[in-house]
Amino acid sequence: MQHRARSSLLACGLLSAALTAGACASSPDIISFPLVYSPSEKADPSKVAGLAAVPPGTLIFIAQIVDKRQVTDPHLLGVSEDANPDLPVYNAAGGQVPTEYVRNVFAKELAALGFPVTADPQAATHTLQLQLDQFWIVEGNTYQAALMAQGWLIDRNSTTLWQGPIAGKSSRWGRSQEESNFLQAFGDATLDGSVKLAQTPEFRNALAAAPPQQ
Repeated sequence: MQHRARSSLLACGLLSAALTAGACASSPDIISFPLVYSPSEKADPSKVAGLAAVPPGTLIFIAQIVDKRQVTDPHLLGVSEDANPDLPVYNAAGGQVPTEYVRNVFAKELAALGFPVTADPQAATHTLQLQLDQFWIVEGNTYQAALMAQGWLIDRNSTTLWQGPIAGKSSRWGRSQEESNFLQAFGDATLDGSVKLAQTPEFRNALAAAPPQQ
């Protein structure tokens, strides 16, 4: 639920600790909600039709994502410029942290786009390692969400088969400071990033270049 309080941060200690505990009744004006995946649409397999096929026997493990976001607080997700003054946007207690969120979305959507994904690193023929550089939203006239990351595809011999940038973005109209609009914007941007990765020729070619080593 969106929460806006009007009092002192000192009354409840550090904001990040309060958000984690979910018990702070007194803080500066903020917008906060639990980060959950709620895109406005589903992955469309037709967007990868006709591209290089994933070889039979391939299993991809998505490793824990490295967080390299340049933010002052790991709970900070963006800013609402539709308020006066601007309001920070935070991930509330119970929400997935951005790295976990992105990892789960990529696992779900890459699987929907024809990439066999496994939760077992020992069974995997390939590991997808991601570094999250940006996960941010700005609410102004529209909700603008952006994801920026770096990716590495690594085989069982620890050889890097592919390395490259991953980016996703979204823009949507909606009622001001509405939780569902923030969540859909983040969901659409992360879905966009997973689709663009699935469409990347170099990434697909790296998987198809040689049969998976068993």
